[in-house]
Amino acid sequence: MSIIDLHCETADPRYLALAKTFFALRDQVHDGGDDNQDRIPFGQQQEAVGHAVRANYLYTNPLR
Repeated sequence: MSIIDLHCETADPRYLALAKTFFALRDQVHDGGDDNQDRIPFGQQQEAVGHAVRANYLYTNPLR
């Protein structure tokens, strides 16, 4: 979320590119669990499961 905030404040496209890179890395996780929200690729998740605080950060991601 902070990287997106930096992009919004500075309009520097490098921050948006970095955020997209992190998002893509989350989609490459395999054999994870619900606690870390990495049981399935992040872009495919349709319901909130696992750790509540971590889920709030992930599901407020404006890149989704």
